[in-house]
Amino acid sequence: MTIKELSEFFSQTIIPLRVAKLLKSNGMELAFQTIRDEYHVDYDDEYPAALDALGLLSDFFEDDYDEEQGISTMYFSDRTIMEYYRLCREEARLKNFSFWRSSYVRQAERNVQRWLDAPDCYYCDYQLRVDLEEQWGCGIVFLYDPDYFNDFYPLVYNMLGALNFYKENLPALRREVDRLKRPFAIVPYEPKGAAA
Repeated sequence: MTIKELSEFFSQTIIPLRVAKLLKSNGMELAFQTIRDEYHVDYDDEYPAALDALGLLSDFFEDDYDEEQGISTMYFSDRTIMEYYRLCREEARLKNFSFWRSSYVRQAERNVQRWLDAPDCYYCDYQLRVDLEEQWGCGIVFLYDPDYFNDFYPLVYNMLGALNFYKENLPALRREVDRLKRPFAIVPYEPKGAAA
């Protein structure tokens, strides 16, 4: 085995360790423990560890394979994403403009694009799904051709970045919507002459 082959083999062998470290450093303790307990530093665990980690990144995860088109999809949704887009709808209503004109919606779109847009990846793509009426209707759909795509560890890293945006920006959006609602708040009123 050459040094180059050994180096490549070693980097693939430690993927489960890198996945666990990535989850731990992003505060995902339960996901970290699951990967830590299930997988070892082993060449054969590279893909299963990354695939399991992808399923642990969000509150709702669904993967599917369309045999007719030969395309696999992964769908990531989360309570944070749902609240974020529902607050975006509330902000748009209070400011009296279209949901899609919200600066928060555009920021989220740019963020997902920044993390998941891979121009050289002709066998993978992503879509941002926003359906506020469904329980898990807002999320990120990742599409890929399983015959060519095998970059699951980078996908874990990039998906974490895309999903963390919602957690980091949700408090500011909550404050903005609260500020917009304040003028419409009902102030308790006690009529004159009411019994004390």
